[in-house]
Amino acid sequence: MNQKSNHGFTLLSLVVTVTIVVILAAAVYVWIDPVARVGAAKNQRRQNDVLAIATALTDYMKDHKGALPLLGGVGTTTKKVLCSSNTSLTCGSDTDGCLVIDDTDFTNKYLLNLPVDPDKSTQADTGYYVQKSTTTGRLIVGACTTYGSDIITYKPQVSISCKGYAAGYCWYMATDTSHTCNTVCSNLNLTCVAGVDYGTDTNCELNQEFHNGCDTGCNMPGGADIPPAHHETVDLCFYQSGSIGCDDNTASYYGICPCQ
Repeated sequence: MNQKSNHGFTLLSLVVTVTIVVILAAAVYVWIDPVARVGAAKNQRRQNDVLAIATALTDYMKDHKGALPLLGGVGTTTKKVLCSSNTSLTCGSDTDGCLVIDDTDFTNKYLLNLPVDPDKSTQADTGYYVQKSTTTGRLIVGACTTYGSDIITYKPQVSISCKGYAAGYCWYMATDTSHTCNTVCSNLNLTCVAGVDYGTDTNCELNQEFHNGCDTGCNMPGGADIPPAHHETVDLCFYQSGSIGCDDNTASYYGICPCQ
């Protein structure tokens, strides 16, 4: 009887001791470096967010003939932040106009909520960027900031082939001011997409992907159904007025046209 009682007491003591040690070890682990623990958790969330964005953009591009659901362009020189309204944002050492998701089909079907970095508060500055690889031409999605020296990016197997995007289409600029959008697209063995309307781009974000800027002004054209355009001699831009008419153009302006 005594042997059984002693054996039971010893086993219980062991279980209690191990439990206490585990609890103390966990407390000490968190207490020693709480900043690192929080930082690591944030980086894990960033990795998940970047993967979610990259996956959604990849699926969208496959369904939309290589187009991105953005207003503007994705280049090799700067990291452009995803955002909810056009403004200049900083990502690392780069400052540039941010990119708005301008196709509701993307947020309805591919990514219901655009993720926001754990150190950011709203989609006005998500803290996540897109860029074009200088070596492969492929899409890069990444986090602007991370804890420690981690670099968080994801490079899906899709290429950036268009200079400018809007309303879920690739856009191309005329090489002659007399060219209509039908001519612009047919010269590329593509077809103009009539009726496209990507809204009022009063900052001429799309235009600026094809020129250095619109320093002289960003104005609405005089007529309806006129595609966005850039003046042949000065940095004067027209943004879109109404839905695109593939047979329309403006004298002395290089039109910018949706083709697929």
